[in-house]
Amino acid sequence: MVALSSIAPRLRPVTQAGARVRLLLLAPGEEEAAGVDLDTGGLVWATWNPEDSNIVSIGLRPLDVVTAQTHVNPPLPDPARPEAVALAGPPVAIGRLRGRRAERLLRPLHHPERDQLLGFAGPAVPYWTLAGDRPSMTVVAPRGPVVLAPTEDGLAVRFSWRSAQHVLPCTDRSARAAVASHGRPVRAERRLLVTLSEPYLGHCYKVVTALLPV
Repeated sequence: MVALSSIAPRLRPVTQAGARVRLLLLAPGEEEAAGVDLDTGGLVWATWNPEDSNIVSIGLRPLDVVTAQTHVNPPLPDPARPEAVALAGPPVAIGRLRGRRAERLLRPLHHPERDQLLGFAGPAVPYWTLAGDRPSMTVVAPRGPVVLAPTEDGLAVRFSWRSAQHVLPCTDRSARAAVASHGRPVRAERRLLVTLSEPYLGHCYKVVTALLPV
């Protein structure tokens, strides 16, 4: 087992309730988004009430810079997502970051090769073993290109990292569209945002949530 001391410091400091945050989006969604907190440099899961989603949150793209206010009464923390930040409403785009400025934020978040991905070997971890003291998301810089291949359940990403081959399911919608348009596996030079899934049958699974620029 990997010592928690090597990965626990990567957890993002807790945001004060009701505070204003600025995020660089990595994997935007309709009711949640993975991103980088521009004030702390840490990875976050930003969530908001789906009933509050409106035209403001439609069309958000990776590498958009957004702002939002955190909820004054956030829910109890989920040990599977210690980086979660509850927002009072959907984030609003205020700009974009690309090139060297985005690179300066992403490179320090690369998962160290001395550690197992997300602190454990294998594709899944029992939910009941999680205590919220290790990250549920990380940025992986594979050795060489990644291969995107369709599967019966959707899409998988094959990549080389830590002297081993890894195959993880991928939920990146743009990647799915790219593979569908080619009709065959696609090779690409990308970094990967690897996260834990929500619990399914008592386990949380490693998933590639977004393909990021190199």
